[in-house]
Amino acid sequence: MAVFIDGKQAAKLDPGQKASFYLPPDSVSVGAAYTGSGICSMGADRVEREAIVKDGAIKKYRVFTGGDGQIDILPTTL
Repeated sequence: MAVFIDGKQAAKLDPGQKASFYLPPDSVSVGAAYTGSGICSMGADRVEREAIVKDGAIKKYRVFTGGDGQIDILPTTL
């Protein structure tokens, strides 16, 4: 799974891995997409969500796949 910040790949994660990004205050686009050539990545589009980063604030997002194989990104407190 690849994670994107403003359309640029920022990380490639395996299941259970986490990544941290230190971003300046602004509105950013956080995206995720399957990587590789496996069956999961066939025809799956990148999903993107807007995140408002405030100075000194910590925001956490969870990238996950549903039972239908679709990717989503939602805020989390975990």
